[in-house]
Amino acid sequence: MNFVKAEIVEENGASLVLDTLGFGRVRTDKPKAFLRNGGAATLGIRPERLRVLWDNASAKFEIAGKVAERHYFGEITHLIVEIPGLEKPLSVTETNDFGADDIPVGAPVRLAYDPEALVAMAD
Repeated sequence: MNFVKAEIVEENGASLVLDTLGFGRVRTDKPKAFLRNGGAATLGIRPERLRVLWDNASAKFEIAGKVAERHYFGEITHLIVEIPGLEKPLSVTETNDFGADDIPVGAPVRLAYDPEALVAMAD
């Protein structure tokens, strides 16, 4: 699981608006058990919910970074991607159907994500 520090901008019923340095401003569902503890929060996103964007592909929600590590595991490749503004790099699991195993360390990459995959947790 990737964890990203966030600041709560707005809490409105069943949703939260949060600011992050890497993902920018995002709106996500507020978990039923969410108990606010000040203005800080953490967003979690699973490695398989981040997808590499190939060539000229684009997504409504995407972030860009650089591959710091690459680990080949047969059907999948596990990438460690540094994103400007984030304290820790993101872990990305990508199938090798599209050539993830050929992405060199140091290569720039763009990652697509679905805001619904971001899970808010109180700090």
